[in-house]
Amino acid sequence: MKELPPNAFKLWHYFNSNANGYEFGLSSKEVCELCNMSWKTYQAAISALIEKGYLIECELYPNLTGYLFIESGYSGE
Repeated sequence: MKELPPNAFKLWHYFNSNANGYEFGLSSKEVCELCNMSWKTYQAAISALIEKGYLIECELYPNLTGYLFIESGYSGE
């Protein structure tokens, strides 16, 4: 995963380790503790995953935004 910074790759691996179709409430606190990163580093990693198309922001319910994880990235095509 040469295209991702190391901490973004940690998050990619964390998301990818779940089974297909698995849904969960993303806890930044839990991920920071598990991946040994600060909240600021977590935010930068999330931004990198969004920028590269691995996370897509979507509306799950009215007034509730979430992310869709795409293992191989989304090119927008």
